[in-house]
Amino acid sequence: MKNPPFCPNPHCSYHTDAGRPSHWFIRKGFYATHSGNRYQRYQCSHCQRRFSSKTFHIDYFAKVTLDYHRLLTYLVSGMSLRALGRAFHRSPKTIAGKISILTRQFIAFNHDNPSVVNLAEDLVADGFESYVVSQYFPNNFNLLIGKDSQFVYDLTYAYLRRKGAMTDAQKKLAVRYRVTDPLPAGQIQVSFTHLLRTAAGLLRVSSRKTLLILHTDEKKEYVAPLAGYASAGLPDPLPLRILHRQTPSSVPRTGTNPLFPANYIDRDIRKDMAEHHRETVCFARNVNASLERLTCYLFHHNFIKAFRINRADRTFSSHAVAAGLDARFIRKRLAFLFTRRAFFTRLSLPLPGELLWRRGYFTPRKAFCDCLPAYVLA
Repeated sequence: MKNPPFCPNPHCSYHTDAGRPSHWFIRKGFYATHSGNRYQRYQCSHCQRRFSSKTFHIDYFAKVTLDYHRLLTYLVSGMSLRALGRAFHRSPKTIAGKISILTRQFIAFNHDNPSVVNLAEDLVADGFESYVVSQYFPNNFNLLIGKDSQFVYDLTYAYLRRKGAMTDAQKKLAVRYRVTDPLPAGQIQVSFTHLLRTAAGLLRVSSRKTLLILHTDEKKEYVAPLAGYASAGLPDPLPLRILHRQTPSSVPRTGTNPLFPANYIDRDIRKDMAEHHRETVCFARNVNASLERLTCYLFHHNFIKAFRINRADRTFSSHAVAAGLDARFIRKRLAFLFTRRAFFTRLSLPLPGELLWRRGYFTPRKAFCDCLPAYVLA
């Protein structure tokens, strides 16, 4: 990096791109680290803030560096945290910290997707059910998926209560957890509302669709939010509507089923992520960490994994290209993804993305919230 892109001080007027002159910084020499690397020092001419070229690096404030490409490849290949630690000769805590850094990079990368996607397909919304801490605290990872491209447009989280057949002892323990660890009500409905807001935003900026069909199963929690959006949820000047089509969950999820994309993603997540294998000891212990790993997996699925692996004539290089994103634009953005640090103060994230960035989801049976270094919110 020859020149710093902006002032890292969030209170400085040169922190944003608007109104910043070309020569807004002053070079202040170099400094060397114990590893032998030299970094250029700078000073902002407006706020007098001092910083260096390392301030904008993905490994800012890090004492240990890893190969992030290799880490992402191993993570989406079914390796657990301890297995990743053995592969990199690092502790699982270090690996989890690097996955958190990758997640924030991916959140920033996905931030501009709604403005560059010209929606040309219908959407499918469904929940992938797993659990965190124990099977008494199941959850739903709610996904918004392209019906033709299998591109995952959004991810939200919902807390659930254990259901199904239980022994008498299990029922007593479930009742006790409802008292000691109360969960907010209506989580599926709230989570689905966020997905619906994303779908409306995609439809609003699309020049290729004026009518969106949203496919779901027959969950009753989907009815109320969709009723509001179908009538008046979108801007009046635009003749846009969202039509709801429900398909029973008992219908076989073959290629002709409208819910097939959701089943396709569910199968791959169950197959490729260690914590979601059936009858595994690698279950998640922290809600935020589980969401971070799934965010990394979905990014790999959207932008790196081939759209159809076993086809000789690969029409699209990735699911993102199949969804309508320009391949050259994606490559240009990917060039700095694993090197240049994303800044929270330069983004305007929706609530689920901001919560994940701040690690703001609470974990059942955990008394304290997750701690964050100060630079994460800079």
